[in-house]
Amino acid sequence: MRFLAPFILALTTPVWAKTDPAVLLTSLEKSYTERVAEIPAADDKGLQAGDRLSALLDLRYLTVLESILAGLNTTEENLKKQIDIDELTGSEKRRTLELRMDALEYRVASLASPDFQEPRTSPIEKIQKAYERKARKPTMELAKAQKARDQEYERSSLNERKVDELSEQIKEHKKSLTALKAAFFGANVGKAFELPIDQYANGPASALLAKVITTRDQLLVTLRIDPLAVADNADAKQGEVGGINFKATNLGVILDNSSSMQPYIPALKKEIDKNFPGSHYREIYGCALTWHAAPKTLGRREQVILSMEDLIIVKKTDAVYWFSDLRDAQTPAGLARVSELFDRSGAAFYASSVDQKPKDELEPLITKFSKFKK
Repeated sequence: MRFLAPFILALTTPVWAKTDPAVLLTSLEKSYTERVAEIPAADDKGLQAGDRLSALLDLRYLTVLESILAGLNTTEENLKKQIDIDELTGSEKRRTLELRMDALEYRVASLASPDFQEPRTSPIEKIQKAYERKARKPTMELAKAQKARDQEYERSSLNERKVDELSEQIKEHKKSLTALKAAFFGANVGKAFELPIDQYANGPASALLAKVITTRDQLLVTLRIDPLAVADNADAKQGEVGGINFKATNLGVILDNSSSMQPYIPALKKEIDKNFPGSHYREIYGCALTWHAAPKTLGRREQVILSMEDLIIVKKTDAVYWFSDLRDAQTPAGLARVSELFDRSGAAFYASSVDQKPKDELEPLITKFSKFKK
C-alpha cells in the first residue's frame, strides 16, 4: 500500500512538497538522535527549575515529532477517508491535500533544520485560515442551536420535541466540525496524548516512532516525580473562579504575574484554593501565546503555552483557568498549538482578563470567558 507523501506528490505540486519522504525521515532521525542525547536518563529525584524547563521543552519536541511521524505513516486509504467529506468541494479537497503536505514539510523543517527561518506566512497559518473559513458557518449554526436549546430548557413548559430537534442539529454540526478538523489537520485530531505505538498505523516511520514514544514515556516518568504529579480525579469540584462557574476534577491554573497583575493574585488564589483545593499553579510573566517547535531555551515572556503543555500532558488536568490582561502577542503557530492541546486532551479552557477581550482567533478556543471585576 502506498503512503501519504508519495500519494500527494503524485497528485499535487505545492511549493513545499518537493522532498522525497525518505529524505524527510532521514532528517528527522538525525534530529532525534542529536536531541535525545541531551535528555537526562530517568531517575527518582525529579526535576526543579531550569532542569524542569529543559525537560518540558524536550517533551514538546518529542510530541511534535510524534505527530509528524504519524502523518508520514498515514495511508492513502485513511487520507482519502479524511479528506473525501461532503463539507468540501472537489477543488477544496485538492487544495486541502496541498495544504496538508505543505504543513507537514514545514513542520519537518521547523523541527529538524538548524538553519530554518520562519516564512512571512507559514503553511500552518494558511491551513488554519482555510479551516476557519470552512468551519465558520457550522460553528455559528452550532452556537445558534445550543442557545436555542438552552432557552427551551428555561421555559416553564418544556417542548421535548423542539429540544430533540435542536439536539439533533447540535449533533450534526459537531459532526461536521469534527470531519473538517480531520480533513485539515489529520489523524491526531481528538486523539489523546500518550498513545502507545500500537495505536498508530504501520508505515515507513514506525521504527523511529517507536523510539520517540519510548523516550517520551521515560521523560514523563521523570516529570511526574511529584506528590501532585497527577491528581486522583475521583472527586469533581464545582465553584466560581474569576467570575466563571465551572466543574473540574484536576484544575490547572496559569496566572500572569507581571507587575500590573500582581495586586489581584492573592485574592484570586484564595478563591481557587477554596473551590478547587489541590490545583496546579503556574505563574508566568505576561500572556504571550507564541510557540516554536524545537527551542532549547525560552524567555520568561514565552512560557504560557509551555505551562499549558505541562498542565495538560504531564499533569493531565481536565480544565485550565488562565488569568491575564490579554495584551501580549499571539501568533498563528501559538494559537494552533493551543487548539491542539485542548482538542486532543478534551480539557476545558477558562479565561479571565482584567483588560482586553479575546481576539477573534482566540475566542473560539476558550470554553468560557469573563471580564475580571477589579
